[in-house]
Amino acid sequence: MPPPVLQVDNASRLALAQELEEQAAAVRAVAFAPDGQTLATAGFDGTVRLWSWPGGVLQYTLEGHTNTVRDVAYRPDGRQLASAGFDHTVRLWNPATGRLQTTLPVETLALNAVAYSEDGTLLAAAGGDGRIWLWYVGASTATPIPLEGHLGGVMDVAFAPAGHLLASVARDDTLQLWNLEQLQAAGEVIATFERWPYTVAFDPSGSRLVTGSVDETVSMWALAESMAVDPLSGHEGTVYAVAFTPDGSVLASGGADGSIRLWDGRSGASLHTIEGDGAAVLGVTFSPDGRYLASASADGFIRLWAVQPDT
Repeated sequence: MPPPVLQVDNASRLALAQELEEQAAAVRAVAFAPDGQTLATAGFDGTVRLWSWPGGVLQYTLEGHTNTVRDVAYRPDGRQLASAGFDHTVRLWNPATGRLQTTLPVETLALNAVAYSEDGTLLAAAGGDGRIWLWYVGASTATPIPLEGHLGGVMDVAFAPAGHLLASVARDDTLQLWNLEQLQAAGEVIATFERWPYTVAFDPSGSRLVTGSVDETVSMWALAESMAVDPLSGHEGTVYAVAFTPDGSVLASGGADGSIRLWDGRSGASLHTIEGDGAAVLGVTFSPDGRYLASASADGFIRLWAVQPDT
């Protein structure tokens, strides 16, 4: 059954452009391909789905994981898609054909997130045992390099847009920064939290970090000063996902309360709130051209929002 196309309200800053009905199970993560023409989603049913965009036509259902898929990420050149899940594996796919390229098993409790470096040479995965796993993409060996320093499960990882830094957040209530030119060194603790951070992202300039936490707040960090602006409040429940527009001007956050909140990407001022229908928002991402915001929800839907200027 084709997904419904909904009316776009041109008077709204954000209008619902389309819903893609993923499945009865929750959708855990969503990612646009670098060319903006495909959307990948990760499901609690253990599958990855690829959708055409615009249009929202299901292209491929990628099967192989034996448990929940927690995250998906495109390599920056768009020629590879990584998925990570509760089955202790990272799987690498050819998004043009939907075929599995290779499986990278990891000795960990679960894998919560996966990310590529901007140049596509490094792949990182967040381990539930407190370790981060790092691969050199295309290397002859599939043996990962463990980064050890967290004392609780790592929930998310993010590469700086340029350079050699990796950020991580974990259930030990810390945000850490890793210098990948010194792989033997422990991560630097940038911040500690009263209740653990769940998600992390760099802004496009690489000068700031943003975190979303179980304490219901979003925090923005200026790396040069290692200082945060006042926490951004508004969510009622865990903040599961954060993402910047490609130009860094807008930050989106999604949470357990079912809302998506938009913030000024530099000052943190509140811009707009989409209240939602109560289903937790587990993933958010912007299209490469900044025109659409995609959200993944616990009700099994992916929603595409047309980002429009005030009229």
